[in-house]
Amino acid sequence: IELASVTVMFDIDGDGATTGPGESVLADKTGVNLYTAEFPNIAGPNGSRTVSVVAADTSTNTSPAEIPVTVGGVEPTTETLFTDSGHIDAQPSVWSGGSQQVIDYDPIAVPGSGTLTFIVTATPPVRHENQNIPRADPYVRNINFNGTDYSLNADCNDFGADPSICTTTFEATEGGTLHFEILGPGTWNIWGEFSGHHEQDYTIEIEFTSVDITRPEVSVTSPELGADVDLGTPLTVELSVIDDVEVASVVVSFDGDGDGDTDDFGEQLAATSTGGDAYQAAFGDLSGIPGTRTIQVLATDTSFNTTRKNQTVGVGGVGAGEMVLAATSGTIPAQPNVWQGGERQIIDLDPIVVPGMGRITFVVTATPNVRQEVQNIPRYDSTVTKINFDGGDITLTPVCNAPGSDPAVCISVWDSPGDGVLDSELLGPATYNTWGEFSGHGEQDYTIEVLFLPGPTVTEVIPDTGSVGGHETVTVRGSGFDYNAVVLFDEVPGTDVVWVSSEEITCTTPPGLPGSTTVRVLNPDPEGLGWNYGGPYGLFGELENGFTYEAAPPPQPLQAERLLGTYKDYFPAVGSEEPQQQASFDFNIPAAGRLRFEAWAFIPILNPIPGPFDNPENLEWHNESTAVRFFTGGNGAGHWPQIEYSDLSYPFGPVIGNSTRVVGSGAQGPGEFTVKGPARWNAFWRQFGEYEMVSAPAQNWSLAVWFAGPPSLTSVFPAAGSEAGGTTVTLTGANFAEGIQVRFGGELATDVVVSNENTLTCTAPPGLAGPVSVAVELLDMTAPLTEAFTYEADVQRKAITEFSFSAEGTPTIWVQTQVGRTYQLERNDDLTNPFGWVHVGDQFAGSGAEEPFTDPTLSPASYGMFYRFVIRE
Repeated sequence: IELASVTVMFDIDGDGATTGPGESVLADKTGVNLYTAEFPNIAGPNGSRTVSVVAADTSTNTSPAEIPVTVGGVEPTTETLFTDSGHIDAQPSVWSGGSQQVIDYDPIAVPGSGTLTFIVTATPPVRHENQNIPRADPYVRNINFNGTDYSLNADCNDFGADPSICTTTFEATEGGTLHFEILGPGTWNIWGEFSGHHEQDYTIEIEFTSVDITRPEVSVTSPELGADVDLGTPLTVELSVIDDVEVASVVVSFDGDGDGDTDDFGEQLAATSTGGDAYQAAFGDLSGIPGTRTIQVLATDTSFNTTRKNQTVGVGGVGAGEMVLAATSGTIPAQPNVWQGGERQIIDLDPIVVPGMGRITFVVTATPNVRQEVQNIPRYDSTVTKINFDGGDITLTPVCNAPGSDPAVCISVWDSPGDGVLDSELLGPATYNTWGEFSGHGEQDYTIEVLFLPGPTVTEVIPDTGSVGGHETVTVRGSGFDYNAVVLFDEVPGTDVVWVSSEEITCTTPPGLPGSTTVRVLNPDPEGLGWNYGGPYGLFGELENGFTYEAAPPPQPLQAERLLGTYKDYFPAVGSEEPQQQASFDFNIPAAGRLRFEAWAFIPILNPIPGPFDNPENLEWHNESTAVRFFTGGNGAGHWPQIEYSDLSYPFGPVIGNSTRVVGSGAQGPGEFTVKGPARWNAFWRQFGEYEMVSAPAQNWSLAVWFAGPPSLTSVFPAAGSEAGGTTVTLTGANFAEGIQVRFGGELATDVVVSNENTLTCTAPPGLAGPVSVAVELLDMTAPLTEAFTYEADVQRKAITEFSFSAEGTPTIWVQTQVGRTYQLERNDDLTNPFGWVHVGDQFAGSGAEEPFTDPTLSPASYGMFYRFVIRE
């Protein structure tokens, strides 16, 4: 509604508290939802501190937030690596054989990363105060560092200054070997021709300002890689962080509530030092859905070098996080360019035994980085791009951190379909010129980790047999089941999936073909990476012959539909230039009735095209899943059924397309139906009839054909009742089944109870006085009976006598009548039901005498009934 205040707190002096002057600031509003607080004069020791915020609204609701920051740094040190003095002889012009001199020096060693400053002092100066022609004094222009040539730009003092001082600099990202040369002075005429110079003395000095670019070493000591942590309990992360100079801060992030991010309060913590190189971060009780989550660590030293470390854990019994299959380190020697015999290095790695289905992640960490922040030429760091699994070659696409990051981190991912032997190779770093020619690289150290995240396992399905028609409820057991898991029966998904635990799932089977089938459990992929099935699905486990489809049993009593047959196939993915997939099958239509073609398909329509502007949620407008769209009956006539889909955008479940059509007796006999595959149609086909298919995903599908006979209605008893409704009515007919509806004059009856396929009872709804039609409706089929029930005018009714009998036989009932009054006999078999009274016989006029009456609707053996006479006034 409205914010009242935003208070920001920061430990300015580093004493560990925010109670001092100026350490709690009321932030100023500086934009829409933007607040700013300033803390000047930061003092105290280097290290990690926390910015804390409390926001309050006008209803006194408050919310906290905090984030760790690093303060301080180290002072760089400067030393002289090299000094020398010399003399440059005077040079005549180019026409007299003169040239600009180059003074080459022996290589020197650079001790580490830092800034190299080349200072050349020369006298007398060649550059004059008035530069009427081009003039230059000596400076270091060309160098070669670790095999790579660089050209530097000079920064000189004022023209005419004596001595002349020209400085060039170079940033060394590592230690190594430096070759350098001095380019002597010169003058040039207005046509750019060398005009010589006078003799000159010079001094060269090379200064080195060291820079700490060594990043902290980070390892997670607890929980261990591959650990499984429980929901409802806290998580303590213990770390080892080592740095050559000093660690400034260690920030640990963890998705404690399982919402997919670490933006909530308490999910980003500044780890506390527990002595030496040990650090600790304590998170609260874990909540949310089970799954794999990642511990993220960011360590920063006092030179602001950073190291990131990620480690997965299983939460709530879903998997056990990643495990290390292999780890190795090494050095790739510097390479010259291709003309000097250099080439991109390939390092064969030792074979790895993959224990089963799961995700393989290759993490290559390399330093110093070759990829630079400004990628003026192609540059690559070490990575894994090629592997071989059980004899088959596979190409991977690495994802790397930002150019300029040191160390460079390149990650390649592949999902293994099972156990086997994995061979891989490390492709070394490289630079290429603008013509694509290999230009070499400096020496690079690397570490490669091969991680394995196991998929789920399936151990049993209970029951392990069921009807080919599907709709059997089964329990799938195993381990590592993730929330939103998908269960496949020979590549066709079940529905109504309920995650019970990481070891148990229940679901409803799809239709199938007779015989055993493989049951697979697919875990969703939170990272959206490609795999054997493709996103958004992840790792999977399977049980061969886990479920057996058997012939469908006879229909249950009062079951409306019976199974005519099941079918199964696969449609490959198609593009815009290919036709929509389809397949046709013969079948037999037994009689007039309703046909339902129930198609179950996987994978769903991912990224469906939105519907029209006025109804974008109508995804069926431009998207289709596998379904029956046409069939012919025994008489050869064509039929186009009505199609309804389940949710086309839900990624973790099947798409079910029900195609229904009621046919007459002429359709009886041999027919044919056509199953059409999925499709995405262009945005105009509905409006302009342009059936242009954009694309279609691949789908495995199965289909069940169901048939239901039409209901019929022959009688309604009693044939009259109160316009207030509530009359219990018995209907007789044929093909009554569960799900049947009854309408009196178009209004639905209540309390419909089907006794058998020929009889049902219901409670009549209210209606207007007069006769109405009664109709039964079942699965889009209707059977009416004209004027089968009469609503009587709602006049006052007064019971003049009540009696009951319990002996067998049909009693005679005597009542004293009065002339001018209308009477009605009513019966009820349960006096606790005030709406259970039904008419017996017709109304009659009183004669003024005592008259006998019997109940003609009861047999002599009936007993236990209650009767009353009512008088209509």
